[in-house]
Amino acid sequence: MPAISVERVALVHDEQVGLEHLIREVTFNKVDKPFGFVIPTPSKPGVFKADGFSWSTVERKFPMAAPSEQMAAGFGSGAGRLGGAGGVKVLEAKRVGSFAAYVLKAEDGKGLKDWLDRNRFVTTPSSEAWLNRYSKLGFYFAALRFEPSFFKEKVAHIGRWFGSETLRISFASAVPYYPYAEPDREDVVPDRVLVLWLFTNGPARVPVAAVQGPEGIVYKKPWREGFRRGALPVGDLTSLVGEETFKALLIPKGGSDWQVQVFEDQKRSRKGFGDVLLVPEAPREFSADALEKAKVLLPLLDPALEAK
Repeated sequence: MPAISVERVALVHDEQVGLEHLIREVTFNKVDKPFGFVIPTPSKPGVFKADGFSWSTVERKFPMAAPSEQMAAGFGSGAGRLGGAGGVKVLEAKRVGSFAAYVLKAEDGKGLKDWLDRNRFVTTPSSEAWLNRYSKLGFYFAALRFEPSFFKEKVAHIGRWFGSETLRISFASAVPYYPYAEPDREDVVPDRVLVLWLFTNGPARVPVAAVQGPEGIVYKKPWREGFRRGALPVGDLTSLVGEETFKALLIPKGGSDWQVQVFEDQKRSRKGFGDVLLVPEAPREFSADALEKAKVLLPLLDPALEAK
């Protein structure tokens, strides 16, 4: 069964315009069969290639440990008939690198699970409830299915082996958001690792997730933060992510400095964990307008706010 074994993520959040870019590298441990994954987003996403993004540069400039420290060891995932039957709307379908990418809106989890099953996505018995929650919250879905034939075309064209690809999913979000919750599953690889770099032109952030405990909801920091450096001028961000990627992110060159934080997670399972919101490290008041924009995300931390 093909699976995602390692995840590297750059989450670029432009607080000034409320836009998030989730840049994700997918590394494959098998490439002979289709496999897919679904990413819920609080607004309609766009899916794009991000081949120009340099992971080696980001890792070198922003490692987990300080230069004088030893590395220490604290995310555990997430063609066919395209008709919109069953309350599923296919808002976009296109090829992105070695993936068939679909942007979906669904009325409920059952209809979306049926659509995914018909279109060669692997679901689990718990997928319906997982999908249903996001559907009822008004979320959209980016569904990406790896196609071996697309991959072979790329290898034949480039002339060398590629075991990974980098994709960018962009959407409006008032707060940096990472889709961390997942249906219960047994096929997670044993050495699963996530490293996430957060780039934001707002304040430093803390990852928070709601966790279902025996006595109710508790709040935890699901990731360990690495060494934190000083502010990053916007010009340095351009050279770090590459001119092509920087232009695609629509970030003004004359803007304010950026914070860069790096997080790591080696949990094999995320059972009980909800999605991650990266909230300001220091308390601050939000305006009524800011709270309204963040309204779609608040039930992720407080399930009592979900529509019944």
